[in-house]
Amino acid sequence: MGNNATSIPGQGRDRSKHRTVNFDMDREHSATLFPRDSSVRGDEVLEPRHATMPVKVEKEKKKKTSLATIKKKLVGKKRHTKSLDYARAVKDMLSSWNIRDVKALVDEYESLAILKQMSIQTTLARPKTLSLSQNLSHLYACQHCADVDLIFLGTVFPAHRAILSVRCRYFREVLAKFPGYCNSIPINQLPGVDVTMFSVLLKYLYTGEIDTHDPRLESLDVLIQLGDKFGTPNILEQDFKYLLDTGEFADAIVVFASDSQSKQSEQMPVSASRSSRNTFLCHKAILSARSPFFRNLLQRKHRESEERRENEMPKRTKIVLDANVIPKKYAHVLLNAIYLDTLDLSLIKDDGLESSLGEAQAMVLGRKPVSRIDQAMECYQIAQFLDMTSMAQACEDVIAESISTENIITILSWSCQPHGSSWVHRQAMHYMKEEFLSIMNSSTLCDITKGDLLAALKSDFLQASELEVLKAVVKWGEQQLVKKMEEREPNVVSNTQHSLSRKGIKRRDLDNMELREILSDIIPYVRVQHIIPRNHDILNSAIKRGLIPMLPSHMVDGEEPLSVNYWVKGKSRRRYPRPRLFSPYMEEAKTMLEEQMAAEMELVRLRMIRMSHVPDTLYMLDDTKYSPNQRGQCASYPPSVVTNNLPGMTS
Repeated sequence: MGNNATSIPGQGRDRSKHRTVNFDMDREHSATLFPRDSSVRGDEVLEPRHATMPVKVEKEKKKKTSLATIKKKLVGKKRHTKSLDYARAVKDMLSSWNIRDVKALVDEYESLAILKQMSIQTTLARPKTLSLSQNLSHLYACQHCADVDLIFLGTVFPAHRAILSVRCRYFREVLAKFPGYCNSIPINQLPGVDVTMFSVLLKYLYTGEIDTHDPRLESLDVLIQLGDKFGTPNILEQDFKYLLDTGEFADAIVVFASDSQSKQSEQMPVSASRSSRNTFLCHKAILSARSPFFRNLLQRKHRESEERRENEMPKRTKIVLDANVIPKKYAHVLLNAIYLDTLDLSLIKDDGLESSLGEAQAMVLGRKPVSRIDQAMECYQIAQFLDMTSMAQACEDVIAESISTENIITILSWSCQPHGSSWVHRQAMHYMKEEFLSIMNSSTLCDITKGDLLAALKSDFLQASELEVLKAVVKWGEQQLVKKMEEREPNVVSNTQHSLSRKGIKRRDLDNMELREILSDIIPYVRVQHIIPRNHDILNSAIKRGLIPMLPSHMVDGEEPLSVNYWVKGKSRRRYPRPRLFSPYMEEAKTMLEEQMAAEMELVRLRMIRMSHVPDTLYMLDDTKYSPNQRGQCASYPPSVVTNNLPGMTS
């Protein structure tokens, strides 16, 4: 899972309440389209903000997810229709351009499109993780927590009793005769099997895969015959699910206990015969294969036991986990991820009383109840603590797929924390750039931090026209100013909407000097020279309020000189940034170029038609100097002879 992949945003989609993520799906090239928020609010700049927002509950269908869905989100569809306003603005601007400048603008847009694809690939890149099969292959090679030694033809093979017993009937019968810890068990010679073939057989039982290109493997038919004789193993996940559900061959017990219960749990004897409310039967081999945290813990316990009593281990090793760090309600999710390589958040188990009380408290305090995104965030932190990269990346996929206009602030806030995910933060920032128009028309805009807003404005791929960017920046600044005013004036009634917001604040009540100070670091990233049309009310209002410190000379004069073009690369644009890759502008520019080229081709065709009517004047040459006999003689002799007879030629 987590191969480097490509592009994040998109259409609406159902979110699954009971979601299962298979880690193996994400190991293919993939990449995040997010649902576009279709609820666009009005353009009221100073709309009162409510203290509590209604909680939207959605019914979700069960489905599997993978990073491939994220790739579709990143690449996305062309969500921008050809808006008449965008088309008219671009047409009015390009109508006075020559075809060479239009072609230069289209070339720059196409170059930016290539850079955007590369940027999307970088956004989705993350370290590759190992699958369950690969982890078990590494376990077999490194021999961590081996509890039995198989002796075949004089060669010792350290192995794991639980894995061999559940995977092969033959080994289950042999190992049952030697129940002690770390016994040396002789294996009778098998027909046609040498030491190399026996090693390949053991690795197949661990991983469920055979490398047919292995040069050590001389005869695959022997393995097939052994399968017919001793039985073919089930699918790896099927056998591991049996171990998880039954606890058979378990040699470890995982206990979830609070601080007060930890010492008591450590001192209690190991006597559990099956999983209970707080204890879960597990297998050391699988725990150590899947988590470096468990591997180091088990190896330390093994060393301590060897110091006390050599070669004598308790029947089951107890592992006590702090329930304050890893809550017990996530136990089934964690074990399911370890044994089956899947993330199923529907397995989260809350005590009924605790869950009801938590929801009631959330309602009283005006907070939203715990959402599936919150659960995925907690599972991510647990996976990071246990060093389970595959589970962590599956949690990242669930969070990235759920990004929307309503929760993007929460996700951005969490992902930028030390315990958050930088990968999720990149997906959320990409979503903001792609869905900037939806965000600017929602109440989410005023909650965006200054740093995140600046990061979006610095991008060449922000999906909004510069006029809309200016409008969003001014709206954001006004909301920040309102917050300042509310902080300066105490609220009349506590725990309610602020009295200023209830009364309603009009734009004329705002101090333009203070607003200018708030936006002083942000306005420079609005590419004012690319605002079209130039006489729009939003631009004029910003200029009158003094929010734009300096305008390009062509906007001050009102007419753009023919030698200055801030859209096309050249001397006149050295001090100014390139135009953003805004899809409607690019599409309209391409359309204009096609129309101009078609007109040019038609003009060339008409010129060619006119030239075809020009008469051929070669027949009008004066040939009166030659008599008919001379013309006949010239025709009857070779060219060299005729040349010598021309006037002025001497032999």
